[in-house]
Amino acid sequence: MLASLVAVTSCAPRTPRFDAVRLTNELRRPLAHWVVYWRAYDPGFALDSLRWSLADTIVVERTEPLADSLRNSADGRWWAWSPDRTRAANPNWYREWDPDRKEFDYQPDAQSELLDFSSHTGSFLRFCGTGCRNDDAVWLDRERIALVGWEDHDMGDSLFEPVVTVYDLDRRTTAIGVGRGVRMRP
Repeated sequence: MLASLVAVTSCAPRTPRFDAVRLTNELRRPLAHWVVYWRAYDPGFALDSLRWSLADTIVVERTEPLADSLRNSADGRWWAWSPDRTRAANPNWYREWDPDRKEFDYQPDAQSELLDFSSHTGSFLRFCGTGCRNDDAVWLDRERIALVGWEDHDMGDSLFEPVVTVYDLDRRTTAIGVGRGVRMRP
């Protein structure tokens, strides 16, 4: 009986190994500006306070030819470029820079896009509607990108949670870190 249980257990699909402490430490420098931003709303906010989960796959909403993506994408100067400049991330496809007000205008919906100039495709990574927003993206290395923003899970209670989403394009995983909610809209 024990031998068959061991055999069944060893055949179970494996979740990729995930080290939240290591990832948090890797994020400290590239996300220092984001931590400062959230401390204005929650003075105790720290990357160490994020609750991490790991999804075993990256969900791509849709992929289209790069020419179509570029025609509809925001101004490229706001993209985050990969270290080898073969990819770029547009943290929020639904935002536009207003030069008169010197700030972004946001549509009600939010969606992130990955532009791949070597495969000539644009992939929409995350559509989250009106209950979230991604404000920035940083590349940790050639294969991993972190998107940062917020989510309002209850839609209407004004409890906004800081969120970091790390896509590992090589391993095809998504790690999501969620912080304590605050009662002010960021």
